[in-house]
Amino acid sequence: MILVLTNIVADTARLVNPALTRVDKIAHADGNLVRLRSLEHSLFMSRGSAESSQYASDIEDIRASLANFVRETSILEINQKQSQTFASIEYWLPLYFSSLDRTLAASANGNYSDAQREYQRFQEAFQVLESQLHTFRHQEYAAIAELRENMVRAGEIARWPLATVVALIALCEIGLGWCLAQAMSKSLGLFQQGAQRIAQNNFAEPVPIPSETELAAVAVTLNSLMDTLVVNQAEKASLEAQRLQLWRDRLNQTVRIQEEERARISRELHDQAGQALVALQYGLTRLQPLTRDAISAAEFQRLLVLAADTGRQIRSLARDLRPAILDDLGLIPALRSYIREFSERIGIAVEFSLLNAPPRMPSEVETTLFRVVQESLTNIGKHAHTDHARVTLTIKDGQLQLIVQDDGVGFDTDNSEHESLQRGLGLAGIQERVQSGFLMEHSPSSQRRGRGPGCWWLSQS
Repeated sequence: MILVLTNIVADTARLVNPALTRVDKIAHADGNLVRLRSLEHSLFMSRGSAESSQYASDIEDIRASLANFVRETSILEINQKQSQTFASIEYWLPLYFSSLDRTLAASANGNYSDAQREYQRFQEAFQVLESQLHTFRHQEYAAIAELRENMVRAGEIARWPLATVVALIALCEIGLGWCLAQAMSKSLGLFQQGAQRIAQNNFAEPVPIPSETELAAVAVTLNSLMDTLVVNQAEKASLEAQRLQLWRDRLNQTVRIQEEERARISRELHDQAGQALVALQYGLTRLQPLTRDAISAAEFQRLLVLAADTGRQIRSLARDLRPAILDDLGLIPALRSYIREFSERIGIAVEFSLLNAPPRMPSEVETTLFRVVQESLTNIGKHAHTDHARVTLTIKDGQLQLIVQDDGVGFDTDNSEHESLQRGLGLAGIQERVQSGFLMEHSPSSQRRGRGPGCWWLSQS
């Protein structure tokens, strides 16, 4: 029995420690992959600034580290599932490096648009590579857990025969044998409790060190494993937070670029197309008195009306793209103007309530709130089949709340029949905008969402 316990300790030292080392290397490679992608994005977004050379240097260092990780892992003994996952990593990583080379080359030549397109083209493949690396790390955790279970089972198998041997010894030496059996039973009980806590991912309490030398070595190894798993969990949480922040930064940047492009197109529509139509109306007005027959006069009048209608449509389109009043006067005047224009155009009476009017806010916040109202009213006009809606903006309990309601038809979120509606582009666009910096929660007063008697609450501290 002592020989069995000795073998358990030897197997622990031989198998657990290398497994822990592999877990650390996989976690480090996982973090490096996320950081490499972030540096690639920062490189072409810097557009040749002073930081570009530093980004390029960091990219090469991390790339060399990832390549070294693949070389070292390829010579290790791993199970069949890990081999399949690692083969996928070996396949995708060179493809990612090739895409990275094209991005670096385009950035070095000043072709930042090509670099961005290459970056976006490989995004889905990169997500597959990142997922495979996550899977490889979890498979390593599973291998460690299986090793741990084998160790526990071996200890359990050895427990009762060892107790039998102790009982036989106790028959010969009652006093000494009884004390030895009690001590061994207590030690194995502590060891079993510690193994159960590990199985339940409870790493707060370490496994007590028993008095027996062989079991003490196992307990020390398991405590070391628990410490490593705690560190890995913290690192995973940190990487997840970094990934989420990187996603939010990219989303904010995309929205900002979109708004800038909207503003540019709006200005061009107003300044060029609008002025051209004004000039056309002026020219037609000057030519109209020269007509000598009723048919030509009627045609001139029709063209004047058409030019005026086109001008109004262009001005309306320019306001929808980026109302100048939003930048000049702020959110409240822009909402009043848009709601008035929406009511006249669609024929839905929209009531705007403003309680405890907020001061001017950052441009990103005002733009987000305006777009949410714009998209919500558009959905109401298309789908709600109602003639009345309400927009409420207020300061409540130290938070800015925006509520958009209507009394038309809606849909039940618990009904799978309407699952496709829940993923509509309008609601998805609102959710993406809000998730970049706001907290969005459903009103507890209703079980309906998006349109109908339900409403959305947007709050910003």
